[in-house]
Amino acid sequence: MAPVAASHKEHENKLYWNLYGSIPPIKPPRFSESPRRKVHSRRDTPPAGPRKDHTCSRRRAVWYTVSVCSHRCWWWCCGRRNVWRVYYTYDDYCCPGWKGYRCNTPICSPSCRNGGTCVRPYTCSCPSGYQGDICSGLSDCSYNKPCYPGRCYGGSGCSCTPGFTGRTCLELRSQKFKPLIERINSTFTYHSFTQKRDVYNYMADATNRTAGDIVWTNQNKFNQLEFDLEAYVDTSTVFPNNPSLPSYIMETKLGIVAASVKIIHEKLRKGGSYIAKEQTLSCPGVSNGQPISDTRFKCYKKESYTVQFDSGDRYKLKYSITTGGYRKLRNTHTWSYVRTETYSVARGYNKVTNFTKMVRMD
Repeated sequence: MAPVAASHKEHENKLYWNLYGSIPPIKPPRFSESPRRKVHSRRDTPPAGPRKDHTCSRRRAVWYTVSVCSHRCWWWCCGRRNVWRVYYTYDDYCCPGWKGYRCNTPICSPSCRNGGTCVRPYTCSCPSGYQGDICSGLSDCSYNKPCYPGRCYGGSGCSCTPGFTGRTCLELRSQKFKPLIERINSTFTYHSFTQKRDVYNYMADATNRTAGDIVWTNQNKFNQLEFDLEAYVDTSTVFPNNPSLPSYIMETKLGIVAASVKIIHEKLRKGGSYIAKEQTLSCPGVSNGQPISDTRFKCYKKESYTVQFDSGDRYKLKYSITTGGYRKLRNTHTWSYVRTETYSVARGYNKVTNFTKMVRMD
């Protein structure tokens, strides 16, 4: 029987999410893990804030493998496998708005035009005859004509920071904006309620696997489904070039805005396979108005889910995580709130990452 932590038992048949701070990933309580390779870091904790040389520190993910029990029969582990886990260290990098070997060259993004000079982060010094944020004419961006993250130019132009697009920079186009998936796995279990124990279970883990994971089984019945999802968006890494907020922006935030898993049951028939059942489960607690960033996002689910396998059946679990956010505009004359606008993920980028796990009867 696969042991389950008491905290997880309390939340059976419920979908919930939890947030953790900047700590190493928590090991799953239901599988024993033993590291195959230790990871050493020259610095395990971040230094205190930026230094005078415009050098900051940020987290860097280091992947390593651990051995886990992937198949249990009653009390015993019947099969083991290696899966990926993540560990964090801290690296130096140029603070936002700076670049160069010594981090002493300011960044203006978009760049200064018409011979303008970048004198401070996102600040251009314009030659005679030119003005505006990037020296391209009169800057007239406001809550009526917003342009963020970006800079105004000419009479009504808007030049977006790399990775953003749209008339007012509200579309996220870059694949670099996707979150880091720290953990993603699924477990199919047959639980005996009369004997109050797990008879057998199979675990599939797609963490750090681009092609997903496949598990084969000769069992034909399961009655519980469990999945774990952990993700993280480090804004200093994912959005390093966003300029400081203009006066007409009250607040803006980007991060994870949606997470879900789609369960697909495929059956064989003459000439190929077909989808017999499809269901999508969404993680609560995130939305365009409530993005999660710089904090670990965790979504866990364990519920009754009857599975009856026939020969050749296949179950796929497809995970999807989306990045987005919002910006709040204000009237700079009255200093009052005007409206909230939502950053959208352009078509073709709505699924930031996609993993597939299968359990199939042979």
